[in-house]
Amino acid sequence: MCKKDENLKWDEISREELKVLSYDQNWSDSMIAKQFCVSISRVRYKRKKLRLTRADIMYEQYIGGNYEILNDFNQKSFNWFLNECNIDLLAKSITNYIFRKGTVENLHSSKKLTQSDMKTLNVFMVNQIAGLLLCVLNNEWMRLRKYLRNTVILSANGWK
Repeated sequence: MCKKDENLKWDEISREELKVLSYDQNWSDSMIAKQFCVSISRVRYKRKKLRLTRADIMYEQYIGGNYEILNDFNQKSFNWFLNECNIDLLAKSITNYIFRKGTVENLHSSKKLTQSDMKTLNVFMVNQIAGLLLCVLNNEWMRLRKYLRNTVILSANGWK
C-alpha cells in the first residue's frame, strides 16, 4: 500500500537519483513505480523527459570513453536491421516517422481523411517501404534504382 507522500518524492526525484536506480542498481520501471507509488508509464515518461533511455546512457558512456558498449550496441542494431523478420516493424516505423507525423496526420485530424482512408494509405505505404527495404536487404540495388528512378520520372517531376 502506498503512502500519499511517496508521490511527492517522485515529483522531486533528480535525474541522477533516477539514473542510479535505473542503471547502477538495475531496477526495472515496474520496481521504481512500486517504490514511488506511480504508474509505470509515469516512470517511462520521466526517464524519457530526463534523457535516461538506454540510448541516452550508452551515448553518455560513449562520450565518457566506453566505446566497447557503444560498438556492441551498434553491432546489435545493425544485425537487427539485417534480419528479414524485422522488415514489417521497420516499414511500419518508417511509415509512422515519415508519413503519419506530418501533413497526412493533419489532414486526418481535420476530418479531410476518414479512418478507412488512413488505413488504406498506411497499408500502401508500409507495403511500398517494405519492398524497398527488402531490395536493400537482398542487395537488389538495380531493382531499387529502377523503382526509385521510375517513381521520380513518372510522378515527382513537378516537386520542388
